[in-house]
Amino acid sequence: MRKNHPRESSEKEIPAKVAITHTKPNWARLENPPSSVYANQVELHISNWDFRFRFGETIDQQDEGANVIERARIIMSPQHTKAFLTLLADNVRKYEAAFGEIRISPVAKPQTQ
Repeated sequence: MRKNHPRESSEKEIPAKVAITHTKPNWARLENPPSSVYANQVELHISNWDFRFRFGETIDQQDEGANVIERARIIMSPQHTKAFLTLLADNVRKYEAAFGEIRISPVAKPQTQ
């Protein structure tokens, strides 16, 4: 019978890349699921504890600025935000590979008088 080395344990060590792998969740079916919203504006606030996303829809653009209707707020831990960033970046790459580059239009500057 082999004795465990002092650094070995009876439990198998999980490599770091496996430890951060996400399993597919089983989403619960709700009787009244939340409604989907469209957003073309996002505001981001950060703190030591979380990332706060505020999603909105621009309803009209004026010289003084845009009128935006707030549609949703999402608050995530820094760890979840970083995992979300990785997931989002990977899927943008897949989208562009399938459909071509996503071009970001330049933001129109207000005209000065």
